[in-house]
Amino acid sequence: MSKQTNKDEINKKLEETVGSYWEEKEKNSQPDFEGFRESEIEPKKKKKKPFNKKKLVLIILIIFAAFIAAIAITIFAMEKIGKNNLLNSNSADTEITGADGAELDDSGKEVVYNGKKYVYNESNISMLFMGVDREEFNDGSTYQEGGQADSLFLMVIDTSTGETKMVPISRYTMVPIDEYHEDGSYWRQNEIQVLLAYTYGDGREASCENTTTAISRLLYGMPISGYVAIDLSGIGVLNDAVGGVTVEVLEDLTEADSELYVGNTVTLMGQQAETYVRSRKSEGTDLEIDNNAPRVERQTQYLNAFLSTTMSQMKTSPTLPLKLYNIASDYTITDVSAAEALYLMTTMAKTGMEAEVVTIPSTAKKGEYTEVYVDEDALYEVILDVFYTEVE
Repeated sequence: MSKQTNKDEINKKLEETVGSYWEEKEKNSQPDFEGFRESEIEPKKKKKKPFNKKKLVLIILIIFAAFIAAIAITIFAMEKIGKNNLLNSNSADTEITGADGAELDDSGKEVVYNGKKYVYNESNISMLFMGVDREEFNDGSTYQEGGQADSLFLMVIDTSTGETKMVPISRYTMVPIDEYHEDGSYWRQNEIQVLLAYTYGDGREASCENTTTAISRLLYGMPISGYVAIDLSGIGVLNDAVGGVTVEVLEDLTEADSELYVGNTVTLMGQQAETYVRSRKSEGTDLEIDNNAPRVERQTQYLNAFLSTTMSQMKTSPTLPLKLYNIASDYTITDVSAAEALYLMTTMAKTGMEAEVVTIPSTAKKGEYTEVYVDEDALYEVILDVFYTEVE
């Protein structure tokens, strides 16, 4: 064998050996890093924080407290505005007069009568409430077609104490009223039933103002700060807005409603409330003279019960007056703002008491129509008691 052949065999074996070595090494070694493929990259998961119930409750409480505070601030601001507006109305120009024998200063707010001195209570606010015998108010385009003031109540609130006095006024009361032509031009002043003061108007604001003027005239010029007139359709709506009004039936009205028998305690709802305050009998000797008197008694009872119910609910719902004001807007004509209504209702709620009912002594006479004439001297005593304070 030649040397060359031997050398070739040796090289061949060497190559085989070296090749096997690198093949084995390549199998057991890791490839060089060339970057990750997108499919091989796993996103890093964020660690979830544990749910903090206490923190959530705290946030809710803070939001709720802020909401309550905002309501409280709004109510306080509205009350302040309402108070200023109403008390300023007592300073408006009004001609206060007195009964025979009364000595008045130039303003009429200091009086000497029967040897006693009286000073007008500037804390008083007087509001006139009218029930109009219409399902809805006129559009105000024509005078003398607006209906009549079927019910009349003067509410006098002492804003320093919250005490309230309710003065029912018979719709048949004879008083000088201003009469107007159908076109709205002034006609004359004439002494007729006070319910017709509303008729001689536009069935809206002008009618309310004419009635307010007539009542103030009857009461020797006492200031009346505002009025509220409600139509028939609003009675049941407002009644139901406070969950009904509970009364003990004063008069047999079973012809209209079987539940309305004397002595029965009923929570009036809807149409039943209107029936109770509006029904009127015509038979009977006494009723032939003034068949409205029993109804006025029922209306006084109902209005007091409605106010008491409202005052009670305001303890847990201080915004109730605003709710009622908004509901009433579709059924009332008034010059009282929401702020003024809120202030009055909140002031009355301070005592939680029913209004004291003050009756005007009068005599009913039957002519073509029923006519009620007040006792002038007795009326003036009522005025001094309601509007003035006796001083030494």
